[in-house]
Amino acid sequence: RLDEWLTQNKNGSMSWMENHFEKRVDPTLLVPGSKTVVSVLASYYHPSHDKQIGVKNEPLIAKYAHGRDYHKVLKKKLKKLFNFTEELLGGLEGRIFVD
Repeated sequence: RLDEWLTQNKNGSMSWMENHFEKRVDPTLLVPGSKTVVSVLASYYHPSHDKQIGVKNEPLIAKYAHGRDYHKVLKKKLKKLFNFTEELLGGLEGRIFVD
């Protein structure tokens, strides 16, 4: 389905989505023998964002641009989640990616 999505140019200006296509559809190229991919969703929303909406003549700052770099924040949290799961189940191998 990703290939159809890219073929239809639904990625818009996000040309990076086309990079490493094979690795996006075959996780064994990143972690040999992998059987599972765990995807996690996190919202950028914070109540302070509501204050920006409707303010005229003021630039609107993207939600992801508030606070620390979300790549670093989420990677740290995902490492904790991975370590917790490893302690619980044992024998896990994996890599963490944020985007």
